[in-house]
Amino acid sequence: MIQAVYAVEPFGPSAAYAPLLGNESSFFAQNCSDTMFLKSNNISIVYTDNSTCVNSNLTLVHNDTYALASP
Repeated sequence: MIQAVYAVEPFGPSAAYAPLLGNESSFFAQNCSDTMFLKSNNISIVYTDNSTCVNSNLTLVHNDTYALASP
């Protein structure tokens, strides 16, 4: 199964990804608490190396990697 990436900036800032990265930054600033953001964007895996995720709907599955619980 192929999984899509919501947003990434491997080569630096890009105007094309700015709206996505703003949403993503807000999500991490809220400690990953916005489950509706994940569901509305069809996101089931979250990786972060600089945020703490505090969300009862996320399960830590590996270092800094969380999985969204199935409904």
